[in-house]
Amino acid sequence: MINHRDLQASDYTRMNLPADLWERTLADVPESIREPIALYCRCDPDAARVDEMVRDGLGWVLWGDPGVGKSTTAAVIAKEVRSHAHSVFFVTVHDLREMIRSKATFDDNTVTVMERAKDVELLVIDGVRQMDPRDPVFNGYELERLIESRLAWKKATVLTTRLNPNEQKLHFPDAMEAMRVRCAVLEVKGPNRREGVQAELQARLGVKKKGA
Repeated sequence: MINHRDLQASDYTRMNLPADLWERTLADVPESIREPIALYCRCDPDAARVDEMVRDGLGWVLWGDPGVGKSTTAAVIAKEVRSHAHSVFFVTVHDLREMIRSKATFDDNTVTVMERAKDVELLVIDGVRQMDPRDPVFNGYELERLIESRLAWKKATVLTTRLNPNEQKLHFPDAMEAMRVRCAVLEVKGPNRREGVQAELQARLGVKKKGA
């Protein structure tokens, strides 16, 4: 039996996991990729491989259209890893850049953002996209170096992106080549879930649907 523990609010905060992803479970992972993800989650505790994943530095590149469940899937993986007492850092590319720009630190100001991103047992980078190579704060070259460093040190890494595999190779050729060794590239398919959530929230706010 795999040992795990229930997560607390402090775990989610430490992971930097957005609040709207705290309640996500394997049932929320799109059917198109649920089977391979389930091998690393608690649908069958005896079959979970999350400790093996962390030990060997395995991971995924999750790509697909907006709203299909890429971030949800990454959050489910992150929660499972954290429930096994491994360290996790979940961050969007935009927030990572802003943290670097503002010189954010962790652990009583002893750890920089990049140090945490390099050393944490699971790093999730959400929303990878084409980046301005002239950006003096954080650009595509530095993102590639971060990914390559983690892979070289067998650190588990998950990326989510709207970029298809050809676009990934175009914008991040070295990183994507390196990731092929330890990561699976999965296309996430399904309906845009954000539209349903948006409609529900708009209804709660008293906004009537057009034509109603």
